[in-house]
Amino acid sequence: MTPKTKIDTSNITIETLNLTLKGITLDYAKDIFKEFTEEITTHMYPKPPEKIDETIEFIKSSIKKNKSGNGFQTVILNKETKEFLGGAGVSHINKKTPELGIRIKKSEHGNSYGKEAITALKKMGR
Repeated sequence: MTPKTKIDTSNITIETLNLTLKGITLDYAKDIFKEFTEEITTHMYPKPPEKIDETIEFIKSSIKKNKSGNGFQTVILNKETKEFLGGAGVSHINKKTPELGIRIKKSEHGNSYGKEAITALKKMGR
């Protein structure tokens, strides 16, 4: 993607060897609320939600950015089982230096899913 290209990213799905990354939806609000704890989000924005309403607002805001082409916030699913594993995204998508972010639920740490997801996002951006 060139820095000035704007596309609706809400319907993009990326498949890798083990993962499916797809645009974030409200269907995953409970998973995101449960899994994005203080331990997982220590050095990240936003802070862990205290109420599910905060998660819902984050998702709604992300969906808006996805539809406008100003971001690409995804959920990460196990490709075979469709189990929720985390989230990944690209912020500042239309700038010269976009920012990548990743959150993998604690029980799935050590499987290299974060590296696999970020690699897929980088390839998409080329």
